[in-house]
Amino acid sequence: MIAPAIPPAPARLLRHPGPVARERFTVLSDEAARSFRVRLPEGASLVDALVEAEQAGTGRDRRGSAAFAILHGALAPCVYCLAVRDPSGARLVTYSPMRDAGTVSVQGGAATLGTGLDGEPLAHCHAWFVDPHDGQVAGGHFDTAATRIGPGGLVARMTLLGDLDIRQVPDAETNHAIFSPVGHLGGVQ
Repeated sequence: MIAPAIPPAPARLLRHPGPVARERFTVLSDEAARSFRVRLPEGASLVDALVEAEQAGTGRDRRGSAAFAILHGALAPCVYCLAVRDPSGARLVTYSPMRDAGTVSVQGGAATLGTGLDGEPLAHCHAWFVDPHDGQVAGGHFDTAATRIGPGGLVARMTLLGDLDIRQVPDAETNHAIFSPVGHLGGVQ
């Protein structure tokens, strides 16, 4: 016997507290982009490992931007949080307190490497992993400074964005600082 189909939940319109942006997407092209498969080394923080991979791929000390498709590997510890409704109302969502899942087996994810508001390298990463406590798949938004690469390393596909400049910028609509392409390094478009 086939079970009856469950109707989908009605869609809800969620509105951020700030003014709606005129343009939802910023698109810049970069013909210099190229991809590599990389193994991030055990022991490094996730953000440091991403920066080192980007610099090794470009062969320069100057920081650029990169996108990573996380394929598999381990993290130890894995420090992450989840999106939760912001009780203050200043934002639609904020982050839950950080959780330490311990040593985990990563099943996949994505990270973007750019520059933070403070001018330092910043990585934004979401991934899923097997929770060692109950064997269930879990995931979230990683604290890339506190999370470290675990035993055997972490394998990813890195796409160097050439001279594309990805930066964290304030966003009035969401009341968060978000990553955005802001141009090309050196001002060349």
